[in-house]
Amino acid sequence: MKKYLGLLCIPVLGVGIAVPMTAQRGEPVYRPETYVGPMPIGNLTYREAEGRLKYVWGERAAKPIRLTSKLLPAPIEVTPAQLGIQLDVAATLRDAPMKDFWANWLPSAQPPITLEEVLDFSGVDVSSIVKTVEAKLPKNGKAKVEWVAGRIVKTPEQSGLELRDEAVLEAIQEAVNGEGVAELPITQAEKHVTDAALDSIVGVVAEFSTNFPKNQTSRNTNIRLGSEFLSGTVLMPGDRFSFNEVVGQRTAKRGFKEAGVYVNGRHDTGIGGGICQVSTTLYNAVLLADLKVVKRLNHSMPVAYVPRGRDATVSYNSLDLVFENDSERPVAVSMEYQSGKLTARILGTPDPSREVKIVTSGHKSWSKGEKVIHDPSLPPGKTVVREKGSAGYSVSSTRIVYRDGKEVRREPLGTSVYGGGVRIVARNTS
Repeated sequence: MKKYLGLLCIPVLGVGIAVPMTAQRGEPVYRPETYVGPMPIGNLTYREAEGRLKYVWGERAAKPIRLTSKLLPAPIEVTPAQLGIQLDVAATLRDAPMKDFWANWLPSAQPPITLEEVLDFSGVDVSSIVKTVEAKLPKNGKAKVEWVAGRIVKTPEQSGLELRDEAVLEAIQEAVNGEGVAELPITQAEKHVTDAALDSIVGVVAEFSTNFPKNQTSRNTNIRLGSEFLSGTVLMPGDRFSFNEVVGQRTAKRGFKEAGVYVNGRHDTGIGGGICQVSTTLYNAVLLADLKVVKRLNHSMPVAYVPRGRDATVSYNSLDLVFENDSERPVAVSMEYQSGKLTARILGTPDPSREVKIVTSGHKSWSKGEKVIHDPSLPPGKTVVREKGSAGYSVSSTRIVYRDGKEVRREPLGTSVYGGGVRIVARNTS
């Protein structure tokens, strides 16, 4: 506990100077006329100055700063404390001169010293501010290219507005270090698909069609919806296409219906049944366009609409079809749904000298057998097929690329193994 003992007069060069005499004043103190900003810290020890700085900063950190823009309906208000801004006391006081306590009370002609506070912005996370702002800004309207009635129809990308993380941090620093207000530098977003890129999409690079029964209303609805969600997608060189990301989750709320699906070698029903015909049709167009296949899986049983080895199953959040535009020019995916027929087209810059063929080899098959279950509800001797099942198959696929009629590349696409399923029949065996 500090205890003031009164005034002590010390004659220095014939002059008597009255100074406060404090117990335990062995620590050095900051020189008189030393300031951090407008706040004096002269004659204070480091710990005393630290306490005063932290107290003053705590009050400032609780007052909100305002980030403004004419494009926002209202300023964004947030406190430095909420942002995680800290006062670095050690860095702030590093260059402040200190003296022995008693020497500080001697006459001095040294000029005042003013230090700038050092703030630590390293813990600031601006992502929430960016998300808040961008939610209120117009987004880029995606470019779209489709094949409609025998011709290409293009919709250019519409530029939106964006806010960069580093620009937000700069605005925060300006507001905290200044008057508490700063303008957010919202800028025009660059187009991902430029108008010049769209100009290079001039024809059909490859196409593939599959057929389906016209009377399966629910399944056909799913095929149509899936096709609509992905049709028109433009891929710049290096872009990847994920079927599940583009089409999205197949839910009843989005219009998908319950229809037939394969589940581990058995026939079942599920929301979005039939969507695999969309992914399979697209997969074959991608193969014929000579684009890079990143991820593809076959079904547990063969499908009726393509040869074995050429299907591509999908299931949201688990099984996906992914391909990459590894060409030097942009391409677009266009789907055409007709009654009983689905066509996938890859649009871009056609190369008449190139031809692509898909061949299969190494065909193998095996029986999965039959399982009989007793069903006393059936008439004696009556048999009902509960699960059609399927034989097991395996087949290897290869993509062969020709240039001017000559083979230039042979690419193994892997071996498709269809585990198949046991045929299950119910019978009253009594």
